[in-house]
Amino acid sequence: MKGGIVYSNFVTTVSPRHAWEAKHDQGFGLEPTLRNHHMKYGGVLNGVDYSVWNPEIDPQIPRHYGLSNVDDKYENKRALRHRFWLADNAKRSSPSSDALTSKKGSS
Repeated sequence: MKGGIVYSNFVTTVSPRHAWEAKHDQGFGLEPTLRNHHMKYGGVLNGVDYSVWNPEIDPQIPRHYGLSNVDDKYENKRALRHRFWLADNAKRSSPSSDALTSKKGSS
């Protein structure tokens, strides 16, 4: 985890409050690293503003889609992979990790 924080462009967590807690007293030993890299660390509020992040009208994606044509979503995935010279395969396009708490399976 420390290496991921140090070498990442930006690190997010589930909320601004959770980011503060992890940086100060609930970071499972990563508090100094999170404080050192505070300029590229922050929390994202839960929820999505669907007036902005709506794939049916989003001008930033090449192919609009909705419930009736959800398969068009994969055209966007292909376009993203092509833009960044990534292989066109079934692997996930974005990595993820969970919170480091005993509630999530860490001990």
